[in-house]
Amino acid sequence: YEGYFIPVTKKGIYKVILSTDNVTFGGHDRIDETYEYATEQLDDARTGIKLYLPSRCAIVLKKTSKNPSL
Repeated sequence: YEGYFIPVTKKGIYKVILSTDNVTFGGHDRIDETYEYATEQLDDARTGIKLYLPSRCAIVLKKTSKNPSL
């Protein structure tokens, strides 16, 4: 799913720390684990990140920075 919105309570930069789509776990390696996701605010005032999430996959994200402009 492209552009899947995940709401977050803290603005900043998030990175993937685990992806079940990794070949190590039998996945197809479709998720770029080096990509940094910056939070954004939607028109309805929700804050979160948009990401690519293939079907039957799970990812774990970790907040790495407070400033989305970094």
